[in-house]
Amino acid sequence: LDGADIIFLCVLPPDAESVLESLAFDPERHVLVSLVSTADLATLRRASGLPSGRVFKMNCLPAVAEHRGTCLLTPPADDFPALRALADHLGGIVECPTEAGFRSLMVPSGLMGPFYGLLRHHRDWLVERGCEERDAAEMVCRTYENMLADARSKAKAGRSLEDLIAEQTP
Repeated sequence: LDGADIIFLCVLPPDAESVLESLAFDPERHVLVSLVSTADLATLRRASGLPSGRVFKMNCLPAVAEHRGTCLLTPPADDFPALRALADHLGGIVECPTEAGFRSLMVPSGLMGPFYGLLRHHRDWLVERGCEERDAAEMVCRTYENMLADARSKAKAGRSLEDLIAEQTP
């Protein structure tokens, strides 16, 4: 802890409290960011001894390893631009003002397995119709990537998902 200002807690849930209690945090200097999905902010504050403005929860999608993922954070890091900059560097940040909202926003990340299953199903459909597996996978992935990019850019411009559905549905 001596050489760091931002401390990331990345342990298994049963170990979180004992690890925090074994460390000597400086409440004037240290910021705690927990990636332990089941740890609540109150427990993290109590176990670390840090004040509420210096304790955060973060959830990151695997694509952060390639600097194109999303980091979900609660509470917002208004007083810690370095934390925001780090999350932006990893691919982006969505800040949630409440822990309940944070938990709700984590739900879509649980859809990764079913989403990949949908991609596989579409790939297999193309393969059954004579396409090479590699070509089919490339086409399916690029098609979904393009649809998601379109949806994201239009959502940023204030268009609703309902608008996009109506635009594509005869």
